[in-house]
Amino acid sequence: YASGNFHETIQEYLDEALYYKSQGIPAYKAHPAGPVECDLKLHQKLRDAVGDDYILMSDPVAEYTMGDAVRVGRQLEKLNYKWLEEPFRDFELYKYTELCRTLDIPIAATETTRGAHWGVAQAIAQRAAQLVADGETVMIESGSCCALLAEQLAESRREVTIVTNSAFIAGFIRQKPGAQVVLLGGLYQRDAQVMVGPMVAQGAKGFWVDRLFIGTDGYTPGLGFTNSDHLRAQAVRDMAAQAGHVAVLTESEKFSRHGVVPLQLGSAIDLLVTDSGLPGEAAASLAQGGVEILTAPGDGR
Repeated sequence: YASGNFHETIQEYLDEALYYKSQGIPAYKAHPAGPVECDLKLHQKLRDAVGDDYILMSDPVAEYTMGDAVRVGRQLEKLNYKWLEEPFRDFELYKYTELCRTLDIPIAATETTRGAHWGVAQAIAQRAAQLVADGETVMIESGSCCALLAEQLAESRREVTIVTNSAFIAGFIRQKPGAQVVLLGGLYQRDAQVMVGPMVAQGAKGFWVDRLFIGTDGYTPGLGFTNSDHLRAQAVRDMAAQAGHVAVLTESEKFSRHGVVPLQLGSAIDLLVTDSGLPGEAAASLAQGGVEILTAPGDGR
């Protein structure tokens, strides 16, 4: 098929599609330039121009809302387009999952990686979110994977309660409707935007949850997961004392690093959610310690 360019006018798209059709190329993929109302108009004009039997695809490389993506997808289904490609940013995998559930037209994604490492973190967060049910209360510590997990739960679950020591997470999901946030008190660390100190332990004692999700700054076989700050490490221990299970969410690249403070959680950590790049030595060490490893699908590696 012919993959077109981005253009400023609808007529330029029509001329391009008709040219490729005249050359015997059996399909044309448009790159609508937005906004969504213009994309909808373009899709209709292209179908009118090339006829009902010519194969068309749309690849807006867009940042649609979920509502906009559903509107576009439904229109493309009616116009008999072959597929819709990259309606969201690459790391918004939870939106892709929901869109695939909603639409019948095939959805293509993640050819481009505008999100860079966020794509891997989002895949990890999405896999971890599958462990949490509607109405559940969980603890979530800090870090990029943990923040994206909180966002995923707030958008895809109902009546979830998130207990956290991260002021960043509390602010990050403040406008999401699906989660109630309990922010533990304590001494505020500006750099990490987390609460630490004895008040974290005191506040955590008011809860007992099935699972705590934490991040990490590194891993050393024989020593375990590590942190870069004594107070933050202690906050993790205090929260872990109020959880039945502890899951570490982290990119595999962290296994080439180590922090200066061992978390010393021992057998409390029973699950790792990571990407497919986990080194074999680390995987063997974790398995020997009884840690289950879940690999996030579609992590882009």
